Amino acid sequence: MADPEARCPLCGRVLGTVNVDRHHLVPKSFKGTEQFLIHRICHRKIHSAFTEKELAHKYNTWEALRATPEIQDFL
Repeated sequence: MADPEARCPLCGRVLGTVNVDRHHLVPKSFKGTEQFLIHRICHRKIHSAFTEKELAHKYNTWEALRATPEIQDFL
């Protein structure tokens, strides 16, 4: 059973049970395996702002993602 108080690691809001995706901080194409539940809208924003290569090498932590102007404007 999902934790009703679980929060999105990008925006910090409660996840809920609908419109939730799994995100790999290191993309699968770069051998990433660890997955995190995240709001679908947050997930789409990440992938619309950065390439898989950028995500693998520069933005592979939540802190690094939140520090970018693209994500700060979104949040």
